Amino acid sequence: MSCNLFRKDPLVLQLKHTKEEMDAVIIKLTEHNVRISHLQMLINTMTVNYEKAHRHFEDKEKAFLNSCAQIQRYKEQFGKNFANEEFWIEIQKNESSQIASPWTNKDYDTLREELFYYGLMLHKAFILNSKSVKQNMNCLVNMWNGSFYEKDKIVGYTHLINTLFLIVPVISTTFASVSTFLKYVDKNGLGTLIIDEAGQATPYSALGALWRTCKAIVVGDPLQVEPVVTVPKELSKKFAEEFEIEASYRVEELSVQMLADSINPYGGYREYSYGKMWLGCPLVIHRRCLDPMFSISNEIAYNNRMFKKSVNPEANVLLLLNKSIWIDIKGKENGDRDHFVPAQGDKAIEMVLSAFELQNGFPNLYIISPFKTVANNIKSLLKKALNKHYPNYDQNDIGDWVDKSCGTVHTFQGKEANEVIIILGCDEKSGEGAAQWAGKKPNILNVAMTRAKYRVAVIGDSSLWKKIPNFDFAYKIMEN
Repeated sequence: MSCNLFRKDPLVLQLKHTKEEMDAVIIKLTEHNVRISHLQMLINTMTVNYEKAHRHFEDKEKAFLNSCAQIQRYKEQFGKNFANEEFWIEIQKNESSQIASPWTNKDYDTLREELFYYGLMLHKAFILNSKSVKQNMNCLVNMWNGSFYEKDKIVGYTHLINTLFLIVPVISTTFASVSTFLKYVDKNGLGTLIIDEAGQATPYSALGALWRTCKAIVVGDPLQVEPVVTVPKELSKKFAEEFEIEASYRVEELSVQMLADSINPYGGYREYSYGKMWLGCPLVIHRRCLDPMFSISNEIAYNNRMFKKSVNPEANVLLLLNKSIWIDIKGKENGDRDHFVPAQGDKAIEMVLSAFELQNGFPNLYIISPFKTVANNIKSLLKKALNKHYPNYDQNDIGDWVDKSCGTVHTFQGKEANEVIIILGCDEKSGEGAAQWAGKKPNILNVAMTRAKYRVAVIGDSSLWKKIPNFDFAYKIMEN
């Protein structure tokens, strides 16, 4: 007899297998449902974030469009003075940026002027209604008349002079007069000192004024006329060595402007054949001279970094010269350090007489030379010629015009005329050394050229001067 105890029904096994498969499917389905639920949560979260981001984007877009509209209004309001990102790109070479005054416009300037006017009215009301101001002014006049003791001057002068500044905001003086005019002013006793033409002022001449003021604004150009130093070089060198003066202060041509530039963090370098120079806050817009004066100055002194914004003369301006010109006149100088060439002087006088005839009076004209001997000779001859040709003119008026309109380059710093005649003097035989001195640096020619607004005539021996530094470039430009 046999027994099959472990045999199972195939149907039961199939059912069991099917159930196991269904359980596996249910588990997978559950996992998928869980994953779907998770994804649904992510979708819901992302939908919320999207809606939030979309609202944020719409707000930013609205703000951006409002900003664009506001920027457009600012552009229309400020015009060329609108300083956007392009304003700062290579700003040192960007002409449009250099001629702009960022964030100013006509309305702003009008309001500023109006505010200044009301400030002056308040200032005036205070002065007119203050007994103390009147008393201080009376005391100041009496002090100047010698009615005060020395000790009273020491105590009271600073206060009295500041009262004068309250009435007259700007008072002009020379460095030479500071020691007497401001003798009794204490250290930092005055407000602001403005030093003009600081490029030709020696540092020690400004010390007294600087000591007496709280702050200073120094304005000048070290590439124009340099300081005139009368102390012998050897004596200066001996003092510098004895008192161990730093090398930076031993430069013979050291000026107030150079020292002010050296401590100015804002500026730029100018490179030259003899080195480079740091200029503080350089202004690069030129508004005085036409060509060729501008181009010559820009090349020899400013590395072609200036931009010309000079205007042409108006139709009613009478000019002797149709165009600027180099007049080549050779001749022998007087000698013995007198670099005047009579033939060149004759031509200059001829031109001045023509200018008088054209203008029917005193012309807007300068006659300039690098050398004092040339200037003195032409002054003397010019006075004689004008007195001879214009006997009806007052001799004092002629003398005054000649003295104001004729001289060395150094005497015309900061001045300008419609036309300028530059008499170079010198001859090849005995004047080359003097010519080399005049052309050693660009300063002298730079000043001489830029005194002329519209026309310049250079009278000189081209065979000599075209070999001189800086003057060689001027001759090349003017010859062409």
